[in-house]
Amino acid sequence: MDEELKDRFKALKAIQDVVNEFDKEEQKEIRKLEIEFEAKYKEIYAQREQIINGKMDLPQDLIDDFSKRVEEMKDEDYDKLEVTPCDVKSI
Repeated sequence: MDEELKDRFKALKAIQDVVNEFDKEEQKEIRKLEIEFEAKYKEIYAQREQIINGKMDLPQDLIDDFSKRVEEMKDEDYDKLEVTPCDVKSI
């Protein structure tokens, strides 16, 4: 292999090393975000578990937020929807 071709491979290897460092840095930053959001989800899941198991009073602000979303989602086809109730205990 001639020297010019060897130098091209050396340059490509150097570039790949930079890419690999960026990849490592990216993975560290992604993990930081994952840890941050895991903590947020943990709080939400804990609150949800307490509501499901009746360990806390129902937060009125959540009920009000739900009602507000229902009103925002209503359109001319809303009342045409047919919903079949189901018994959750049988699921």
